[in-house]
This record gives sequence, C-alpha cells and structure tokens, in this order.
Amino acid sequence: MGKILIVEDDESLRHVQTQLIERMGLEVVAVADPLTALDQFTADPDSIDLVLSDMTMPKMTGREMGEKMIDLKPGLPFILCSGYSDVISRADIESSGFFAFLQKPISIKVLRENIRQALEKA
Repeated sequence: MGKILIVEDDESLRHVQTQLIERMGLEVVAVADPLTALDQFTADPDSIDLVLSDMTMPKMTGREMGEKMIDLKPGLPFILCSGYSDVISRADIESSGFFAFLQKPISIKVLRENIRQALEKA
C-alpha cells in the first residue's frame, strides 16, 4: 500500500512534496490541475491510497475535488493543505470526510506523521 496523489498548482512545492513522499518509500503521482487529478482518480480510484491536495487552486478547490473523490471512494484518506487559516474549519473537515487539514507552511515532520496516520487508518 502506498500510492499517493499530490494535487498542487505550485510547481516547486509539488516537487518538494513528491521527493519527501518518495523518500518514505511510497509511490507518487503528482499533478498541477484539480480537473486532471479528478480525471485520473475517476479512471481508477482503487489505485490511489491517499490524496494530498492544496485547497486553493484554479478551476476547482481542493475541497470540491476531495468531496467528489470521497463520494467515489468512501473512506479515502484525503489531506487538505492551505496557506489560508479561515478556509475550512475542523467541523467542516470531519463532516465532509477529510482526514486532515494542514496549515502551510507544513513541517516535514507534520506531513510525514499525517501521511503515516492516514495510511494506517485506511
């Protein structure tokens, strides 16, 4: 187990996240666009074990994309990240089925721990 879909429109951040997660021994699929990510996920939802997504992106928010993915695969570990603290509340996360909301900048330790916990829960 361990295929992670990263959805992040910031190329440098997407690259850093990919390297970090690959060093954890996990496979990564990284995309810049939420519509592309949703298409890839919809084609084979069972191939993805966890999604790590930015919240604020062009065309669709991470939350909107995540809700669609969780509808397709209930229980999917989904971690939302944002640099804006007022974007989503803890209650919203729990009621929408998301695993976690991480405030950017995210420390390596916090990111690793959340990924590990999410995969163990799955």
